[in-house]
Amino acid sequence: MSTKIRIFGGIEGGATKTICKLLSENGEILASENGGPTNPWTLGIGEKEDGFKIASLRLYDLILKCMDQIGPEKDSKFIRTKQNQEFTLAAVGLCLSGAGCKVANARIKSELENLGLDCEIYVGNDTIAPIFNSFENGGLVIISGTGSKCVLVNPIDDAAQLKSFDDIPSYSSGGWGNLLGDEGSAYWIAQKAIKFALDYNDNFLFENCETLIEQEAEELKHLIFEHFNIDNFDALLPYFYSDFKKDFIAGLTAKLSKIAIQNEVVREIFEESGYQIARHILALQPKIDKKLFSMPGGLPIFCAGSVFKSWSLIKPGFVRCLVNQNGKFKNLKELNLVVADGDSTVGACLITSKLYDNKLDLIKTHKRKILTLDHFYISQFKSYNYCGNDEYPHSIDIQIPKEA
Repeated sequence: MSTKIRIFGGIEGGATKTICKLLSENGEILASENGGPTNPWTLGIGEKEDGFKIASLRLYDLILKCMDQIGPEKDSKFIRTKQNQEFTLAAVGLCLSGAGCKVANARIKSELENLGLDCEIYVGNDTIAPIFNSFENGGLVIISGTGSKCVLVNPIDDAAQLKSFDDIPSYSSGGWGNLLGDEGSAYWIAQKAIKFALDYNDNFLFENCETLIEQEAEELKHLIFEHFNIDNFDALLPYFYSDFKKDFIAGLTAKLSKIAIQNEVVREIFEESGYQIARHILALQPKIDKKLFSMPGGLPIFCAGSVFKSWSLIKPGFVRCLVNQNGKFKNLKELNLVVADGDSTVGACLITSKLYDNKLDLIKTHKRKILTLDHFYISQFKSYNYCGNDEYPHSIDIQIPKEA
């Protein structure tokens, strides 16, 4: 007689890529599969197709590919057998960029049900997975990848009966996309750099500093032309209008980071990015449970996204914002910034198991793999107009994983 084991699926989807994992009720990772972008609001732009249908089909295919890794079907695509064991997909938790609001959540769930996904389906935004992947009971996650958003999850009472992502005590700032937000993101950095190059080209800079930045502007122009494979600024227009590709535009930021040290114009854009990222955290400060401020090491903050690969570039602006506003937020004294050792998709599996069966304690028993990005007390910084690297005794440069 075969042993029956429940499976909990977790998906972490963004504007650039999507990862799906399956976790058994015993805490074992059974399968993992990577796919393309699944933000329903940005998919289909230009082709005039339904982004929700495209995203849902990609999500469904990822789940099936993961199920195929376990073993052959038994009566259903979502029941598989392996070595005298029967694995049944009990629930899937979708943590997606572009989800989180009721309209998007309901639409994605409906599309997946129409495709035949036969299990419980939970839909939420893409910041939920990193929180539960990194912390046992609450914290903040700040995402600065293609886009940007910050979410706070306050500690959950053990007796709480959670039935959906909406029941999680959470608050958010940002996440409004490139037209209404994305401050501090890779897209934001790239757009600011391109706008500066355009303004310089059009003689829109009126500070009488053109001759001082001529070399920097020319270097920036060359890099932009190289990235987009163009030889004039007019050729940029399709990338932003008729054939908009947010992730490709955001990809310019990785190249900008390589010239930022010696290019003052680009360096200042990165510093301003750090300032904008910190604003997301300050916006949520009044909502933070006091228990989180007293956590060992300080306020736990998970940092996700490619922009944090350039932490030494964005940290001056990040700290400047915190020190500027320190008088208004007395509780904000010590920060513990961490990154994932790998992706955060398991976090989606963990919270999905909790939503499906409150008695499961996978969130508490899961062995987390996180790395320290930085740790500091805000009071250690005296000057906030400009913060050089010498003012960061605790800062470390590490190889941060690719965008979560």
